Amino acid sequence: MMQVSDAQIVALSATIGNDQELADWLRAKLVKSDYRPVKLQKGVLEGSKIYHWENGAIGEFALKGSSKTPEFRLVEDTLAQNKQLIIFYSTRRNAESGASKIASMLSGKLSDDEKKRLDQVSQSILSALEKPTSQCAKLALCASSGVAFHHSGLVNVQRAMVEDAFKKG
Repeated sequence: MMQVSDAQIVALSATIGNDQELADWLRAKLVKSDYRPVKLQKGVLEGSKIYHWENGAIGEFALKGSSKTPEFRLVEDTLAQNKQLIIFYSTRRNAESGASKIASMLSGKLSDDEKKRLDQVSQSILSALEKPTSQCAKLALCASSGVAFHHSGLVNVQRAMVEDAFKKG
């Protein structure tokens, strides 16, 4: 690539540790940005509490809700605040399983308008591939309850649909 004088290389990473070293090696200009359209709030869920690091101190937040399962309680609390959330799992299988369980929990709690809108999203996901896979069916079923999983096993069109639906709320 370096032999082509007018080639432009754009490299993006959220996790690279030696960014300046890489930019120097590529003889490129490093551009950094901390811009976030929404403030990122990170925490650790344990039982019915979230622990987070803020301004040099550990904060504690007690979740509202009645579920005994911490994940479900987190979902209840987040939805009560009319917000969205992303739960990270360690494996694809856990992400799909967790999404399915949360979708089952939420399926009877949607308004008619929400059901109608989410059914459209679900049908779009299901019809995204010429021959839907079992993963398509699982993702579409989750989406019909306002839940999705997102991992490297999704095909690009599914990934885009999940991301677009999340952005739209």
